[in-house]
Amino acid sequence: MTDKQHLTEHGFTLIEMIVVMVLVGILAAGAGLGIVTMAQGYIFSKDNAEVSEKAQLAMARISRELLECYDCNATSGNVGTFNNTIGARVIVKDGSNNIVIQSADGSSSDILMDNVSTFTMAYNSDKSITVTIRSLKQPGGIQVPDFVTTVYPRNSTF
Repeated sequence: MTDKQHLTEHGFTLIEMIVVMVLVGILAAGAGLGIVTMAQGYIFSKDNAEVSEKAQLAMARISRELLECYDCNATSGNVGTFNNTIGARVIVKDGSNNIVIQSADGSSSDILMDNVSTFTMAYNSDKSITVTIRSLKQPGGIQVPDFVTTVYPRNSTF
């Protein structure tokens, strides 16, 4: 082989191939971490939205029921009894960590929200009722803030 033939040969050396493979590996690891982070963010957002949606629906239903209240019992805690246009009603956190609204005689009931750690109804001196719900679910290990609303019943007598 002459010097002229040696200069015209083309190809990669072993070191060049190893360097390229290391660089491609680093780029692939970085892309993989980015994809994992995005997937975790999506799952967190989805779980958080689910908890928020359930709490908003429960709060809307409770607010509507209490708005029409005309005989609310002035007791605070995790049980609320009242009369409205539908009849005698009870809102309670049951033993299965559900918030349930039911008729006073127990003949009909609806689960408003599941996985509830805390549910309170506080009857205030200004004739309002403050309802607080805390979820057991912790998306991404983070406690969701309490959901709180204040209702001013139209015909309260407490």
